[in-house]
Amino acid sequence: MQDRGDEEKNNLEDIINSPKYLEEAMFNAYLLLTEQLSMGDLEDEIGFWLPQVEDEESLIKEILSYYESQEEYEKCQDIKELVDSGKCLTTLKNMVNYTKW
Repeated sequence: MQDRGDEEKNNLEDIINSPKYLEEAMFNAYLLLTEQLSMGDLEDEIGFWLPQVEDEESLIKEILSYYESQEEYEKCQDIKELVDSGKCLTTLKNMVNYTKW
């Protein structure tokens, strides 16, 4: 028999691995990177998701890979331009730090 803690952990893992979670997490990351939302805006929400990664480079790779697979090349271009200009470094660090437990 599974205890309540294991059941809750499994439920959370199911949510995190769902396509809906991934879509929302990536869109939130995109909005933050492009400064269409701030972290404060997201914190005002009842709940929100961000990609779970270890570092800034992994975050960029994850977001670009996601939007390439969705064939949303304009978003990829927006992100690449921001990364190349260095304008989103603080936002990237904040996102990675925010998602660490």
